[in-house]
Amino acid sequence: MLAASGGIFSVPMYAIMQSKASNEHKARVVASLNITDSLGMVISAVFVTVMLMLHVSIINIFLIIGIVNLLITPIMSRLAKV
Repeated sequence: MLAASGGIFSVPMYAIMQSKASNEHKARVVASLNITDSLGMVISAVFVTVMLMLHVSIINIFLIIGIVNLLITPIMSRLAKV
């Protein structure tokens, strides 16, 4: 389910990004998106590690991440329409 959810998120993101980028800059835009994605993965791994060190349960970590996703989704939707 995690991989499927990631695919549902990243495939449209790459399609939008490629459709909005000019042909001269597509490779740079893809590279910068890959770097941004990697940074997000590192930040989320550090966040989960800190939460585990604070003895937060796995269920509560999923709940926190879900709430954060619900808060960020409208912002990302507006950015995608620009």
